[in-house]
Amino acid sequence: MRFLIVDDDLATRKLLMEYLRPYGCADFSDNGQFAIELFTADLEDDCPYDAVFLDIVMPGMDGCETQRAMRAIEKQHGKGETPIIIITSLDLPNTKDTCYLNGCSDYLIKPVTRTHIQESLEKAELALRVVTPCAT
Repeated sequence: MRFLIVDDDLATRKLLMEYLRPYGCADFSDNGQFAIELFTADLEDDCPYDAVFLDIVMPGMDGCETQRAMRAIEKQHGKGETPIIIITSLDLPNTKDTCYLNGCSDYLIKPVTRTHIQESLEKAELALRVVTPCAT
């Protein structure tokens, strides 16, 4: 599987990569704009990500804007929805509701654990199987 991790915090990106390593490879972005570029390029190459892990609070384009843009890009390309899993420190009902309205698959509050990630991927109906580690 292939994942896109979008978070401006390096420690969070590294932690998520470690949690996801048994299941595949991950690309990283520390901002929404670059994440959109990666996401679009992979859709255009007909090799979409299996899941996106997205922080809400980031400088520039925040997670809500990034999520809306990703859904619009999928529609433009006639593609199905990639699971978008929000990982944030914001435990606010309005933010959570907005993310679900924008089409997120799950909403996790930091700090997340390996179990949270596994459960979220299973909820998104992704078959979890341990794979040969990707070269880093």
